[in-house]
Amino acid sequence: MRKQASILRSKAGVTLLELLIYLMISGIVAAAISSMMSTSVASYQRNQNRLVLKQDIRAAINMITKDLRLAGCDPKPLDNSYFGICVADDQSIRVTSDFLPDKGGVKTILGATSKSSKPFLGDTKADDVGEDVLYYLVDDTLVREAKYEDNARHVETVLENVTSLNFDYLVRVGVPATMTTTTRYTLKGLYGLGPGLPIIDGANFVRVEIEARSPVEDRLTGEFITLRGSAIVCMRNLIFDPL
Repeated sequence: MRKQASILRSKAGVTLLELLIYLMISGIVAAAISSMMSTSVASYQRNQNRLVLKQDIRAAINMITKDLRLAGCDPKPLDNSYFGICVADDQSIRVTSDFLPDKGGVKTILGATSKSSKPFLGDTKADDVGEDVLYYLVDDTLVREAKYEDNARHVETVLENVTSLNFDYLVRVGVPATMTTTTRYTLKGLYGLGPGLPIIDGANFVRVEIEARSPVEDRLTGEFITLRGSAIVCMRNLIFDPL
């Protein structure tokens, strides 16, 4: 009888207390694993958001840099034309060039007759595709305004969620250029350029700085990720005082 009772006791299930302890330990372990996984996912997402934001800022700066390096390209200058930085302040810049030729034909320029179909001859105006480019902010969006293939000016979104945009105009690194204002119409073939607009005298370099934030809040901190990018652009087509 004693042997049978011992066998019965050994086959008995777990008690309610043991089950509760087991469930509690399992819950703690599951919560810890879930928290670790959630933190890992949030950290990965944060790194991805930072990477995307950094790439977007760099792409915007590269676009601006490309246009600024073309500023002042004037293979066929005339006394009554000017190409370069034509409107400038700390949050906007307008640059012009004359790198596209006429549709064809023969022209006499500065006493020399040449065919305007040659690629290095301009047409003394800055109204062709990509020759007159303006960057500025609309609320928190950086936009590029220029003429496109349909012969109309369009506004293109360059970067959203911009918290700061700044242009610095330099004679050389560390030396600011002189800010003046227009007193007359100085450019041919431009849209809306007139007296009283800010221009820069003798800028050999332009420093571009953009600060932008992520479109969503960071899951770890509850705040927006903010990054900044900058570049110094040499205005290689403009010739001013020796550096």
